[in-house]
Amino acid sequence: HRELSTIAMARILVVEDESVAAWYLQEALENLGHQVVANAMSGEEALQEAGETQPDLVLMDIRLQGDIDGIAAAQQIRSRFDIPVVYLTAHADDSTLKRAIATNPFGYLVKPFQEREVHTTIEIALRRHQLEKRSEDTKQWFVNTFDSIDNATIATDRDGNIIFMNPAAEALTGWSQQEVIGKAATTVVKIIDVATLNEIENPLLQVMREGAPLSLPEDCLLITKDGIE
Repeated sequence: HRELSTIAMARILVVEDESVAAWYLQEALENLGHQVVANAMSGEEALQEAGETQPDLVLMDIRLQGDIDGIAAAQQIRSRFDIPVVYLTAHADDSTLKRAIATNPFGYLVKPFQEREVHTTIEIALRRHQLEKRSEDTKQWFVNTFDSIDNATIATDRDGNIIFMNPAAEALTGWSQQEVIGKAATTVVKIIDVATLNEIENPLLQVMREGAPLSLPEDCLLITKDGIE
């Protein structure tokens, strides 16, 4: 997906089974400088066109005839192609709206469309997807970096719950990352002072609270999952 700061035009797939609405929407999009790469009239056709054209955005009518309605098609397009979807709707019952909201759409356009609303909704959807993509790329960079570190490394959220452990930390503590994701750091990092045999305050939490590096006592032991010192 292209950078919005340098390219304003977007390649858009329109999924609308009402020909008049589809024609008006295509005209509005072209007036705004976008390109309609294809028009689809069913969920099945939408999936095929999304795979073949790889658009920047899909405008999807919620109520489509056939085995795959707009909501089901949107879910598959997001999961299979990572393409943002904006729903088109005139009216929908409560259960349909709840299903639509559950798919975390990138926006809604209500019929009849106003060109200004079309422009604003598309702009917001594309920028949100761009930011999410950057966030995922950054997260993956951190994961790859941590994985390559020889020292045992554990990361937590602000509440001290574990969000990542590298292979070295798994080997040292006896815990697998899958077992401890979302659990408190105190579950994994248990350190005792050899002299007193008392458990030392969890260093991860202490560092976050004080905002400074921490040196552990020289004689201390890590207790593994199996109780090994």
